Amino acid sequence: MELFGTFVRETINIGCYGMILIAVYKLFGVASDLAEIKELLKRGHTFAAAPRSANESRGDDAYAADLLKTLRPETSRE
Repeated sequence: MELFGTFVRETINIGCYGMILIAVYKLFGVASDLAEIKELLKRGHTFAAAPRSANESRGDDAYAADLLKTLRPETSRE
């Protein structure tokens, strides 16, 4: 019975060491991602917004009406 207890204890220890190694690996990945983001911010990269389409420049109500006509053709018969 003492042999079984020792086996269980060592198995738990090995599992704990494995979880610690995985945690360190994940923290290293997060640190490298943060370093990359910091470098991009230092360079001053900005991301341009998407250009407005012709439908958006007409107004929200006209765009919604056109969208509704496209999605439900039976409403365009009115």
